Formats: sequence, C-alpha cells, structure tokens
Amino acid sequence: MHLFLGEHAFGPWQAAITALEALPYDTIIPGHGLPRGDGLPGGRGIYAANREYLAVAAKAFAVATGPADLNQRLEAAFPSYGGTAMQGLQNFYLYPGARV
Repeated sequence: MHLFLGEHAFGPWQAAITALEALPYDTIIPGHGLPRGDGLPGGRGIYAANREYLAVAAKAFAVATGPADLNQRLEAAFPSYGGTAMQGLQNFYLYPGARV
C-alpha cells in the first residue's frame, strides 16, 4: 500500500500520520483492512515508513518530468510497495491533461 498523492496533500498526510501516531494502538491495519487482503496488520513502524514514503514522494514529484518519470522514481525507491496499480489514478490528478 502507499498513500494516495493525487490531492498534492503531502503536508496534510504528514499531519494525519502524526495524529494517528498519538493514539495508543500497537497494531495498525493500513489501507482497506483485512477483507480485501491489501492492508495487513503492522506495528507502529508503519508511521515512520509512511513518513519516509511521503518525503521521498514529495521530492520525486518536485523533480519528475511527468507521470512516467514519477512512476519510475517511486517504483525504484519502493520496489516492494506494489503501488503501481494506484499510480495511474493519482497521476491523473497530479498531471492534469497529461497522458497517464
């Protein structure tokens, strides 16, 4: 799973992570949860991993020449995240009018 970036909401995502991290839970179910199988439970390390993803994604978006370049940068930085399914959708919003 990865955070949907289509809203350009890097700062609000960081704020949401900080707010969630303040809660007393040790088991975190990210994404859409267990029923679909794409949100396996994890520990509090999920917060740091998401902060890292946002930092890298923000920098990648700032320098990417377009949707394909952003995809390549994110996939190279996080090859095990499996975010390719959502990149087309988020790129539709990140690069309006571009062929995604």
